[in-house]
Amino acid sequence: MAHVPKGIDHRVSNVLLCSRSSTLGGVELRMALEARFLKRIGYAPAIAINMHPPLQEWAEGLVQENIPVLDFDPPPFMERWRWGYINKFRAKYFSGRILRHLKPELIHVFLPWTDWGGTRLWLAHHYGIPTVISVRNAFGGESELWHPWHARHYKEAFRSVRGVYAISPSALRDFLNIFGGFLRPNTMTEVIYNGVDTKRFEVGIDSRAEARKKTWVAPRIAGDGYGWKIGRPETA
Repeated sequence: MAHVPKGIDHRVSNVLLCSRSSTLGGVELRMALEARFLKRIGYAPAIAINMHPPLQEWAEGLVQENIPVLDFDPPPFMERWRWGYINKFRAKYFSGRILRHLKPELIHVFLPWTDWGGTRLWLAHHYGIPTVISVRNAFGGESELWHPWHARHYKEAFRSVRGVYAISPSALRDFLNIFGGFLRPNTMTEVIYNGVDTKRFEVGIDSRAEARKKTWVAPRIAGDGYGWKIGRPETA
């Protein structure tokens, strides 16, 4: 289901935030944060994502903030081999209607995994829309994925990529190892770490001491906290 408030303001440069979702997680929450930021500084952002039940409440909340959330799930002709030519036709002439309707001046494609995003990048290039890529994972050595079909379409798609940012040096390094050959020489690359809400996660002296007591960690020992998600996304 698409959530499109009427009266989208085309007088301000539209920015379309785009990804494929398997669950409500870090990518989706980051998209929402960026949409709110863009709206606050005067842009008219919209989110285009494949809608599924876990996203319903999240999307409705964004619509209440007057941030459109559109059901955008182009046939994955870059991510799947079966029916590639047919899916390319369907993506080009049917899914592309959202891009023609919104007429964004920039599309931000979030890559939650190595091969999640090629179709969206190619569509943006086909409709003449510049793109920015954010890299949300360290991918590893998967350049063997590229068949001539992939190489030809990625070469086309990356002509419209103006910049790439990753959430860590290792994520950027792995991305460049795989996709670097497709980037134009003047494409900007940067590492932008995920932020932390210091008001929400500020720890008081008493609670810190209590946590150390419960976990048998002596005051003189430094501690770090980590969180991660293991495994590929649940759906393709």
